Amino acid sequence: MAKFTEKETDIIALAEPLWRGLLSNRLAYPKPPIHPIPVRMRALVYRNRRDIMLAKQAKAESTITAKNEALEDLYF
Repeated sequence: MAKFTEKETDIIALAEPLWRGLLSNRLAYPKPPIHPIPVRMRALVYRNRRDIMLAKQAKAESTITAKNEALEDLYF
């Protein structure tokens, strides 16, 4: 039995060719096991949320750096 990856980067890397392949091969897969449009939408939602997370993570790191600098200034 096939075992699919559980790595985040691998999953998102497979999503794009999956939905494109299902759409472009309608004759071979007239009734695919999963419709390609929801796959595409889920991939877009994931990418959007990942981008938001990365932006917030960068802001948090910047805030922590500023806090640590303020602590150093307080310490004399």
